[in-house]
Amino acid sequence: MAMRAVRRPMVRATLVAVVALAGSLPGPAGAQSPAAGDTWFDPLAPGTCYVLTFDDQGQVDFAQPPAALACDERHDSEVVALVPLGDGELPADADERSLAGCDAAYTAFLGRSIAETQIYPFTVWPDADDWAAGARDAACIIYGELIGTAASGDLRAPGEHIAAYWQPEETSDLWIIDGATGEPVTQLTDEATTELLGPPTWLPDGAGLLFGAQLSATDVDLYLVPADGVQRERLFVTGPGKQDGAAVSPDGTAVAYISNEAGGEYDILVRPFAADPAVAGTPITDHPERDATPRISPDGKRILFRRATAGVSEIWVMDADGADPVRLIDNGVDSYDPRWSPDGEHILFTTAAAGSMDIWTADADGTEARQLTDHPGAEEYPTYSRDGSFIAFQSDRYGAPTLWIMNADGSEASVLSGLGPIGYPSFSPAAAPD
Repeated sequence: MAMRAVRRPMVRATLVAVVALAGSLPGPAGAQSPAAGDTWFDPLAPGTCYVLTFDDQGQVDFAQPPAALACDERHDSEVVALVPLGDGELPADADERSLAGCDAAYTAFLGRSIAETQIYPFTVWPDADDWAAGARDAACIIYGELIGTAASGDLRAPGEHIAAYWQPEETSDLWIIDGATGEPVTQLTDEATTELLGPPTWLPDGAGLLFGAQLSATDVDLYLVPADGVQRERLFVTGPGKQDGAAVSPDGTAVAYISNEAGGEYDILVRPFAADPAVAGTPITDHPERDATPRISPDGKRILFRRATAGVSEIWVMDADGADPVRLIDNGVDSYDPRWSPDGEHILFTTAAAGSMDIWTADADGTEARQLTDHPGAEEYPTYSRDGSFIAFQSDRYGAPTLWIMNADGSEASVLSGLGPIGYPSFSPAAAPD
């Protein structure tokens, strides 16, 4: 399907280009009365999605009643709630009642203040003509680049922190995100020319992170940055090709990564973590198509990875030295982003097996695969918390990527940071500092 072809370029461009998708929309005013009788209010009901009609001046055309469409289609508006305004005369403070009632409805629906997301409030209440025509409710509507319902729980991960790439302005940099609030708290990189190439990898003790970055047209390497962000970046691996996708062994002695040092497609290499930066790794795969995303098991004995075969990305596992590769997930469509659970008993991955890109789990041997998210947007890059109770992931249900969290069983999916673009999350193996 088309999603397979555009998935990686689409997501990467969102994180490294100058984007603010919802902020670039023309946008209705925050509070209005349509003055169009009940014909405009009639189609509105909680859970309704639609696309607004604008006039030549860029204002909402209230002469055109909203026409509902399926929420799994891209849309700009979703009705969150209706606020009853009474049955007598039109209240003189209808505007205040509407705004207050809708503000509470937005917070409950989104799991946090609407000001902490890239979605806008569009609160609409009746004027005298509308009231005479029978309109008795204010409509609480959210507006943005929406895919599927924007409803969210209010789940948080206190005591955890998450590394993620955040693009508040023109460039995307690596930050530490507070799991209790979703707030970016520590900036780790500040290279204006950096293209960040995938999820960062924590050192086993949580003292730093490895990440792949492109600092020029030809320089693609792995870098190490301390978790306190004091010492910005230092070169970790260099070579004639491109290096990316690192994973550090649980004892901190070895690092697995992908490289095309020998030319051609990427393979997985392993080298001592403390080796000289100029020392190349030892290849442990030799596949005619791409191998990528190595993830070392918690016991250090196996490596989870993805392998492209006949153009389809699948999830594989092999011994730590590259022996005995076994295909775990083969469902006929692309599967990405493999991760081990902290106890090594389960894996996470993303796949479009059910139509849209969603997060799945399976036993470590690939059996008992089960879908955890079911949303028409792209849900990807899952990461387990230290004890395996939470999963953080990236979603584009608000247009640009945002950071979400859910319980390990897939319940209570909640936006953790709606100030996108933000993505490529990775839970720290260490507790968040007090």
